[in-house]
This record gives sequence, C-alpha cells and structure tokens, in this order.
Amino acid sequence: MFESTQTAVIKYCAEEVKRQQAGPLEVYWMLDAWNYAAEYEGDLTVDFVVEVARRVEPGDNARGLRRVPVYVGNYVATPVPEVRGKLQTLCEQWEDTDMAPEEWYREFQLIHPFVDGNGRTGKIVMNWLMGDMEDPQMPPNFFNVSNP
Repeated sequence: MFESTQTAVIKYCAEEVKRQQAGPLEVYWMLDAWNYAAEYEGDLTVDFVVEVARRVEPGDNARGLRRVPVYVGNYVATPVPEVRGKLQTLCEQWEDTDMAPEEWYREFQLIHPFVDGNGRTGKIVMNWLMGDMEDPQMPPNFFNVSNP
C-alpha cells in the first residue's frame, strides 16, 4: 500500500475503534484483520469471515462463531443454532445474487455471528466486497446508531 493509503486505513480503523470506545490494541487487531482481508484472494466463505473476526477480537472470537445468545440494544440476534446456517446462506447470496456490499453488511449485523467485533468485522468484509481495500468506506447507518 502507498503511504497515503496506509494512512487512510489506519485512520478508518482508529476512528471505528474509538467510536466503539475501545483502545489501541483493538486498532492493531483491526489493522491486522484489514491486512489479512486485503491479501485474501478467495471466495466469500464462512471460514474467511470467521478468520477476519478472530483477528478483530482474538480473545472473544478465538472459538469462532458465538455459542451464546447476544443482544444488541433491545434486539435479540439470531439464535445460536441458526448462526452458521444464516451466515452460510448470506455468503451464498453474495455469490449468487447482485446484493450490494452495504446490504450484505446490514444482513451480517442482524445475524451478529460473533461475541464481539461484529461491526468491525462487517466493515472490513464490506470493504473487501467493494473490491477496494485502499479506500475505506463506512456503511450507511442502517440502525440509527449515534456516534459518540
């Protein structure tokens, strides 16, 4: 990556981590996940998404997909037994339809397949789906979440 591209990616990751009120270590982890995705040349698969999430949150996501229920505000995310299947279907929909990267991100957030780092993981994968990891884009604010 060129220096200006590196700076843009670092700023993007730092901004996202700050928005989530995390710290410098999480910036490092997000950058590691970003670089992994930028170098990945395969298809969109559950395994790829899981690896991005593991790098985003190596402690919380070490075991892969979540095995506990999660709540996002008042929203109850996809029940644990359905997480893998719904994520698999979402990856297949990307391959088989003309789904926009932003729509993939929105559906991913509704599944909420990981214990932590779903927003960061989804943003990395969304940018990867856009095909330009050098010009980071924020997704639309589908869930009306205010930024601190």
